[in-house]
Amino acid sequence: DTSATSSTDENDADETTDGGEFTWVYDAYGLLSDEQYTELEDELAEIYDEYKYDVVLAISPDIGEEHDYRQYAATFMQTNEIGYGDTHEGMCIFHQPDTRNITIVFRGDTQKDFSTSVQDEMLDNCKVYLKADDPVGGYQSLIRNLRSGLDRISEGRKVRPLDMQEGSFAGIFLSDLFLCFL
Repeated sequence: DTSATSSTDENDADETTDGGEFTWVYDAYGLLSDEQYTELEDELAEIYDEYKYDVVLAISPDIGEEHDYRQYAATFMQTNEIGYGDTHEGMCIFHQPDTRNITIVFRGDTQKDFSTSVQDEMLDNCKVYLKADDPVGGYQSLIRNLRSGLDRISEGRKVRPLDMQEGSFAGIFLSDLFLCFL
């Protein structure tokens, strides 16, 4: 592959990001409206600016049964040189709407911080939105959960599945009930 994106110059990624040309959202499926695309691009750029952390969203048509979609997402990150710094810190949200596959793949040291149980909780939160036919809400749920985790890491604390739970009706009810007893 001799495409322009296969450059080995480590400074290229920083230059394209600083120049505003870096793409955070890859919608090969054509799922997003212009407004949704821009909104997600902005949210992912904020994570880069705030945490120095690369996050991309890749929405793809079916890649075929012969491909493992987690491996496909990992290869996508490597091929596109996604990941910040020497340890290539980053995450890819990979979604195939037709096959209902969604996954998150981490790269760099944070893959140790976001355990399998934390990732499962993040994906469970996202799937609630996907089942309600709100993929953008699902992506934003993953982004919120990632922010929560990155906040904990920056505070020197461990990321726990509990930190990924979004306000459910039962959870809100129980917390309100607890406050009533106080």
